[in-house]
Amino acid sequence: MRPDVFSSLSKGISKMRSMNSVVLSAAMVGAVLSACGPAGQPRIYRVAIDVSPITTLADPQCFHSNMTNNADTIVDTDYRSETQWVVWDAAEQKQYLDMGTSKFVLGDAPSINVTDSIEGGQNVFTANRQELLRGLITEQRSTTITVNFSDLGATPTGTIALDAEYQCANAQAQCPSDPLQRSCKATLNWVARKIEVQQIAPYTPVGSGISVSTR
Repeated sequence: MRPDVFSSLSKGISKMRSMNSVVLSAAMVGAVLSACGPAGQPRIYRVAIDVSPITTLADPQCFHSNMTNNADTIVDTDYRSETQWVVWDAAEQKQYLDMGTSKFVLGDAPSINVTDSIEGGQNVFTANRQELLRGLITEQRSTTITVNFSDLGATPTGTIALDAEYQCANAQAQCPSDPLQRSCKATLNWVARKIEVQQIAPYTPVGSGISVSTR
């Protein structure tokens, strides 16, 4: 074999070995990052929520003067509120849920307003907001929302637990014996479907909220 041909073959083999080494190194790095860091892209879910426990709320303790809504009653069957949620993983095994700007009103209890993403872990997301209003009387409002996922697969199910509490403390005057606001709880069931799309698809990775109240 001519020296120039042998030299060319040697360079080609050396280059192939170098490329294979780079590919192998990249694969190993990817595997390590996958094992140690957050997994995958944000998950986008189309969600159907059964809000009937709120719209048909009939617990007298949730209403001023223990009186439920006396207006004409509308009963929906198999209607669901549709929305979009986004879930993503972060460092330290934390997870975040973006359910958009949502509002839940349980009778005459303080409204539960979701305006930011909710931090969680192990597919459970809980957020609490405390309001303390000082005047002639001191009013405290506490609202909590807990969203449970069965899993983060293709068709998860779960619940939304809502807890709105109101308290009045005697300051310079007596608290009313029948306050306008009350404490109330409700649990909503939901089902979802994961949207398998690329980043350039029409679906955007942003949650869309809902607003629901007792009729």
